[in-house]
Amino acid sequence: MSKSTTSNLNLLSLTLILLCFLCIPEVCEEAYSSESSDLKILCGQADSLLDISRLDSAEVLIENALTMVEEIAGKNDTTYAHVLNLTGKFWLYKGIPIRALEFFEDALRINSALLGPMNIAVGKICMNIGIAYTHRENYSEAEHFFYRAANVFEHETPPDSLLLARCYNASSIPYINRNRFEQAESLLVKAVRIFDNLAGDNEVSSAMCFHNLALVYSSLGEKTIAEDCYTRALNVMEREFGYDNPNTRYCATNLANYYTSIRNYLSAESLHVKVIKSYEKSFGPRNFEMTDNLRFLSLNFYYQGKYSQALQLALKSKDICSNRWGTLPIDRPDNYILGSIFATTGDYDKAWDYFDRGFDYKTGDLQSRITQVSESMQLLYIEQFRDELNKLLSLAMLIDDKSKIRGALRRVFEFKGLILDAISRNHKFAFCVSDPVVEEKLTKLSEVNDQISDMFLRKSEFARLGDTLNVLYNTKELLEIDLSELCAEFAEELFLRNLHPDYVIDNLPPNSAFWEYVRYRPYHFDRPGNDEDKTGSEHYMAFYLDSDGVTRLHDLGEVEPIDSLIAEWRETIRRAGGALLGRGQRGINPELETLFEQEHYQVTSQIYERIFRPLEGHLNEKDRIIICPDGELNHIPFGIIPLPNQKYAIEKYHFSYVSSARSYIRSISELPVKGEGAIIMTDPDFDSSNKVKSEAYSPMHTHYSSATIIENSRSIDCIGGYLTPLPNTREEGESISEKLSGKWKMEAEHYFGQSATEKVLKNIDIAPLVLHLATHGFFCGSSNDIYGMESLKSALLRSGIALAGANSIIGDSPGNTDVLSRGHDDGILTALEVSNLNLLGCDLVILSACETGLGEIENGEGVFGLRRSFEQAGARSLIMSLWDVPDWSTRMMMETFYDEWLSGSVKSEALRNSQLSILDDRREKHGCCHPVFWGGFVLLGDPY
Repeated sequence: MSKSTTSNLNLLSLTLILLCFLCIPEVCEEAYSSESSDLKILCGQADSLLDISRLDSAEVLIENALTMVEEIAGKNDTTYAHVLNLTGKFWLYKGIPIRALEFFEDALRINSALLGPMNIAVGKICMNIGIAYTHRENYSEAEHFFYRAANVFEHETPPDSLLLARCYNASSIPYINRNRFEQAESLLVKAVRIFDNLAGDNEVSSAMCFHNLALVYSSLGEKTIAEDCYTRALNVMEREFGYDNPNTRYCATNLANYYTSIRNYLSAESLHVKVIKSYEKSFGPRNFEMTDNLRFLSLNFYYQGKYSQALQLALKSKDICSNRWGTLPIDRPDNYILGSIFATTGDYDKAWDYFDRGFDYKTGDLQSRITQVSESMQLLYIEQFRDELNKLLSLAMLIDDKSKIRGALRRVFEFKGLILDAISRNHKFAFCVSDPVVEEKLTKLSEVNDQISDMFLRKSEFARLGDTLNVLYNTKELLEIDLSELCAEFAEELFLRNLHPDYVIDNLPPNSAFWEYVRYRPYHFDRPGNDEDKTGSEHYMAFYLDSDGVTRLHDLGEVEPIDSLIAEWRETIRRAGGALLGRGQRGINPELETLFEQEHYQVTSQIYERIFRPLEGHLNEKDRIIICPDGELNHIPFGIIPLPNQKYAIEKYHFSYVSSARSYIRSISELPVKGEGAIIMTDPDFDSSNKVKSEAYSPMHTHYSSATIIENSRSIDCIGGYLTPLPNTREEGESISEKLSGKWKMEAEHYFGQSATEKVLKNIDIAPLVLHLATHGFFCGSSNDIYGMESLKSALLRSGIALAGANSIIGDSPGNTDVLSRGHDDGILTALEVSNLNLLGCDLVILSACETGLGEIENGEGVFGLRRSFEQAGARSLIMSLWDVPDWSTRMMMETFYDEWLSGSVKSEALRNSQLSILDDRREKHGCCHPVFWGGFVLLGDPY
């Protein structure tokens, strides 16, 4: 089953559950006094109108009920809480759950205080809040409130309570949509058991549970059980309601999509035709409601090779949508279907037009949504973008036209920019919000984006919500125009979101090139079968741009062998470090070093052939290369790759790195704010909060074996063990402080020992121009993910730096699961905490520690770790390391770097010269120089 199909199934399931669940009557007998019978009748009528979607009429009654209840009972009464709950339900039906939550939460506050936390009325409100958060796709909050509701019903209602069964049913959706199928299955099985024990109408509710169990079993690969559950659910729906009922249509559509996923195309076609006919009977021959089924049936024909029938249905869907939505920037899946059909039949230009148009809609859609939802849903949206990006990149390879290559690269820029939007979700334009007018408009824009995002989740009601969406998009456009005029940085942000490769080319310095790497899955349009059959194994692709306007595109081959080579090379680095740097050695063993350097050449020469040589051929004497890597390419400094003449690439080329083209353009633009002075933090007293060292502590080790510990290495192996002092770093800090205050007359604050604390960094008011941190760094790979957190947040907690007092935390016990989640001044500064620092205006951050450039690779989207976090916090550029570098070598390199930089060299040149000074010195003295001594540091961001 393709990812896009799975996501559609989940969305349909969500709508089905909510239609079922929200039919629970909200009339609560104990909420009304004898004097309020009119109010009770009014609320009952409003509730009935909601259940048949008579929202305008229900709204009038609810407004009257709110006025009446204030007069009868006041605002601190269970009756008032009940009407608030009903009002929240109204906003939930209207498609604005963020507004519903305001009423639900007020109702919960009142009833919890008056009735206690275990009252059934409190449980019902918790359940509604869970539904609202499910609509918002904030599944962690939804899970919390469903748990509270279930806890009430389990203790306060009979074991076969209808409320409890419906709560279990609704509670399963957050688990299904986060692929936590075992937990969803457990809840659904309990719900089915209760429904089956109850007589009468509850067979329909049981059928809905079976429908969702089918989703679970299908995802778990239990195909036979899944089909049985789908069939049982549809049989009940068809018998009870027929195909004119929306629940029957949803169930039939999902079963049809399931049949398509298992290549039972004829059964899928039969069900889709039934659903389409029922829509035509109810709403006419060209109704919007049936467009999803038109697309699904079009895909069904496309997978069978029936291209003319597929084309006819996709065009019909597109035409209906165009008549309904006009030019609204809404993702239209028919564009991608049409693009696939024309690409398969060889009409590449027309295919490109449809794909390109589809991306214009999709990016507008995702930019409104991605910062408004939970992390798990952000990644789902990104994956949906990736599925279509694979097709566009594959088409670009077939066409091999410069304009199409740049068009494809533009979409890659947008894709990586969406990641930045996701991780920057809580950051506003801090340099503009001091203006109250700007702040008010930013708040309004955020609210409008919230409402647009919410409405995308009400796809079954698009026909009714269309006018509202038009108004919201017009409001959004006007607000963005106003903000662009009032806030230059906001205007720049809008521009960067739509960054074109031509602008990158125009802003490349002379004699330079931009290499953009991206992971993708080639889509073979000519292969028979469905998307899974047509999609190949993951490849690396590279775009080449240079200052002369040369544009090239290369497929570099499968990811797995390239990643394996990089993993093999990293292992050679670890072995070399352990042998050459262990136990305080300074690496003066030329024979051993020569052997390790030959091993390094052997592996990296293969890496050169795969990822470097195809692009190097276009350089034409250009020697400055800006690299935007992807996947495991983030973990290798290109300067250590040997060229055919046995020289290292750093000896011929100047390298710098960016996380995205957007960040490159932003980094070379004029700083909106400039930092002041320097903050230098070295040699923290890791024991400052824990003076007595435990006998159980063992010396801190790195990734090398215990027999080859690197003494005074600036790295810690994940979290655990005991942090040893770094005596050279204090001298490093003193030397750098003197250089900055001497040549640049810069005020430099040097914190060391007990003063080198998190608090200093978290309390930064005006960002320093230079921030230099010399201490232990850490990166815990995904195998160390013991925190039970999801993707982005978990990755940002698995990397960081150690500051004063860190031993008092990590010494609790090795692998302490609470270490990275305490959040106060505990001596461990995680990447998540770094992202919240105020570094706007900071020109350079230097992490003079080991492995600070590492981080979690999430689905090829880049590195989530310190590098991203410092960029998010506002730093213009960052120098960091990709492996363990010895304390003494790091000090030498940093002092040389500052000498070069303060003498007028640009940052990239200063770093290169400091590395070459070590390389040349060791080569002259010993005849060899392994990159472990000099190659680990890289520059991310502004190279100038």
